[in-house]
Amino acid sequence: MEMLMTFLFSFFCDVCLGDDPYYVAEWSEVIRSCPDFENTNYSFDDLELGSASGSGDDEGGLTLRGNLVILEDLKEAYVMDLQIFKCTGFGDEPMYSVEGDFCSSLKNTDTPWYPIVAKMNTSSCPIPKGEYSLDGLKISIDFAKDVLTHDFCGEYKAQMVMKDNIDMLSCHTLGLAVVEKYDEE
Repeated sequence: MEMLMTFLFSFFCDVCLGDDPYYVAEWSEVIRSCPDFENTNYSFDDLELGSASGSGDDEGGLTLRGNLVILEDLKEAYVMDLQIFKCTGFGDEPMYSVEGDFCSSLKNTDTPWYPIVAKMNTSSCPIPKGEYSLDGLKISIDFAKDVLTHDFCGEYKAQMVMKDNIDMLSCHTLGLAVVEKYDEE
């Protein structure tokens, strides 16, 4: 009887859920200011995030709609710091971190912020204050293929900080998740 129940459960799961799971990245719809930090240099308040589906070699990605507002010229020697934390019951666990001189990296296509810089049509500093439309921008998440697995399922937080030698100039967060899904038949 136990063997029959195991077979039926296995058959039911395969038929209803599909044979193999796949993993996707999901994110919050907005970028928020970090708690207890007033962003006076940059505003992402107008940006909306979405998902771009993909097929074949196109892995989908993150879409942006709205404006990035730079309230003060972005000058030389600013550092961009991007950190990813896994949200656990015990707090945020650091998972990934990259930091670099923002202005010297503007032409580097390997940086996570390159698609935004390219959409702004800039390749050197200073970047003048103003509103920069990011409508229609799609950021590939192909670089994250290796973490779109069962082992990495869970909730995450991305924190983006712009700083000079002394002060933090901006701090923004974005919620992320790696989710297991099944094809519906």
